[in-house]
Amino acid sequence: MDFIIGGRNQGKLAYGMKQYGITEDEIFYAEDADIDGVTGKRCLYGFHLLVKRILSDQRDLAGTLQDIFAKNTFQVIISDEIGYGLVPVDAFEREYRETVGRCCCKIAGEAEHVIRVVCGIPQEIKG
Repeated sequence: MDFIIGGRNQGKLAYGMKQYGITEDEIFYAEDADIDGVTGKRCLYGFHLLVKRILSDQRDLAGTLQDIFAKNTFQVIISDEIGYGLVPVDAFEREYRETVGRCCCKIAGEAEHVIRVVCGIPQEIKG
């Protein structure tokens, strides 16, 4: 599994689709997909938003992620880097940001390749 990270709207999805030959039908769009019903996807797009949805719904994070990963063979996981800038005043936003950071560290540790995309330009930082 490979992990693609970068800022918002930096070309991560376009790079991933081109690099791995992924089609629209093979993408799990975390922001609006049915968390419980999605199966057979190769790319998880918006991992950070998936974590936010799970936390917002007060679901078990580890269990829900385990279920999603069991139903899909993700070749690529794509996430925004959200840990920069001012620390949020809102407690939920702080928890969300910290949780995404910890999850991304775990994914990066398990990934074969980690690629940061900035302005559409990929830079391999692991692999």
